[in-house]
Amino acid sequence: ESIAEDIQRGFDTIKQMNQFAHSVDVPIKEIKIFETVELTVKLSNFLSFSSKVEIENGDKEDKSILTCPFLMESLIYQILICVYESIGPNGHVLIKFDSQKKDGTSLIISTPSNFILDGFPTPDIQRAAKFLGFELNINSSNQKLDIWVPYVSKEIVALEKALQINSKS
Repeated sequence: ESIAEDIQRGFDTIKQMNQFAHSVDVPIKEIKIFETVELTVKLSNFLSFSSKVEIENGDKEDKSILTCPFLMESLIYQILICVYESIGPNGHVLIKFDSQKKDGTSLIISTPSNFILDGFPTPDIQRAAKFLGFELNINSSNQKLDIWVPYVSKEIVALEKALQINSKS
């Protein structure tokens, strides 16, 4: 029974890594945001210093966004690394989706204890967030990080148009 569980866990890992590897196949496409965040959390759980992560989808629906899948996964991964390093491997992280506006959703990352994100956001995180149209807001108590995720950003639309023009040339 234990061996069967290990084999299934191995299959799940291979499936997740395959899904991540293929996120670069199409530079801009519509993806399901909850599914993408969930995949990124699972991949980050392989780190020895990862914390326990719980995801709540308050929307009850997995909304689609037009984005660069690989860049989005990389950005969420880098943010999770910063949070993990701040609270340690025994910490608990809650990611909650909150879309009260029609043009996007918020990913609210919180912990029961204070976390201090020294040097956050890094220049790489800032550049990726700006490119994707994400807005990063750290709550003054440092217990919450609110990431605004637009369903469509002007930067992504401009890149998609440029890619279409170049592919026709």
